[in-house]
Amino acid sequence: MSSIPARRSGGAAGLRRAAAGRYHLLVTRSIAPILLSLLLATGCVPTGTTPDPPSGGNQPSNARVFGLYDDTAEADGSAWPEGLDFIEAALGAGGSTVVRLDQTKLNTDPEALADLDGLIFGGGFAYPGYTMGISAEGKQRIRDFVEGGGTYVGVCAGAYFACDELLYEGEVIGDESGYDLDLYEGPCMGPVGAIAHFPDWGIAQIEFPGHPSYADFGHPFTQEIWYGGGPFFPGVEAGTTVLATYADPGIQQEGDAAVVARHVGDGDVLLWGPHPEVTDEGATASNPDLFAEMLRWFVK
Repeated sequence: MSSIPARRSGGAAGLRRAAAGRYHLLVTRSIAPILLSLLLATGCVPTGTTPDPPSGGNQPSNARVFGLYDDTAEADGSAWPEGLDFIEAALGAGGSTVVRLDQTKLNTDPEALADLDGLIFGGGFAYPGYTMGISAEGKQRIRDFVEGGGTYVGVCAGAYFACDELLYEGEVIGDESGYDLDLYEGPCMGPVGAIAHFPDWGIAQIEFPGHPSYADFGHPFTQEIWYGGGPFFPGVEAGTTVLATYADPGIQQEGDAAVVARHVGDGDVLLWGPHPEVTDEGATASNPDLFAEMLRWFVK
């Protein structure tokens, strides 16, 4: 996995300096060796014929309300603070409203998600803050939200958190570590070490072959996006739409999916391996406008 860039860190050097911080995208904190392998991973899925795209689409660009999970006040909090700021800024610039939800509210308030169009889990540590900090009731609340028509968005650690089948550096990570949200049934693997490996950041070449969620940006096109160890998604199953793939020449995962979506009940799940929300002074990678536009398209 790689380090987390500071918000105005002054380019790539700042990104590297921030690696020493505690907020790393899917890092496990100290328990067993199998959990130490939970550091963020990068994501890919084989290309090929994709099914009809998940729903969403053709909504007014300023009519969205997103919940953003923020457990930074908790002793076991896992969310990356600067990443939350990046996400909020990207969505706010497009006219969406962002409401931050803490661990207590998600775990105890039956109406916590009632007024939301989408729910976002960003980068950080999936374990333990996401996987263990959110109770069984909180996880069921998330599942009910999606199955009832909401949209779950996971970026890097947030994508790992949603996966049923997780393999990191050859180690199988299962329900015993709290990975039982199970919104994405296909396998989720990482990292794409040829791009970057913890504690380093890298820039991935991400190819967008064409989908209505980013039609305003043209297609096909390739976008440089910051990568910090997020997942790839091999063995795409029926019902999964590949929205973008890793396109770095010569890497083992070239052509594998970096961004996927699938229906769950009446809702959608949208998972990102790289970090499109990240901006950094003097850097050209990533595209928060693209990220925000795709999220707005997918929410109902």
